[in-house]
Amino acid sequence: MAVDGAQTAGMFPFNLREMGCDFYAASSHKWLFSHKGVGIFYAREDAQRHLRPLIVANGYQDESVRRFENYNTRNLPELLGLGVVRHLGQGEQVVQARDAEAAGPLQEQVEQVPQ
Repeated sequence: MAVDGAQTAGMFPFNLREMGCDFYAASSHKWLFSHKGVGIFYAREDAQRHLRPLIVANGYQDESVRRFENYNTRNLPELLGLGVVRHLGQGEQVVQARDAEAAGPLQEQVEQVPQ
């Protein structure tokens, strides 16, 4: 099972192992508050055998998941920026607090609607 996590990564906490997905992909610029141009891709270890590199470059015969990183050009500043954002861990907290703040009045109004 492949999950498009573009709208969930950073919005709320979840566990990929508990989710049971084979693949999970997300962009980092939405709720993770990182740069555009960097994405996140997870492939469960036993599902990685189904993947093939699209670009043949140094290391393409590597059997580990690292074979997908060996395309010789990396956007290091943006990758490092994503790491810093995750290290600080503030994105999720900001989003969750704003979500709760915005949902409160709406929830109160919904609860007042006659059944």
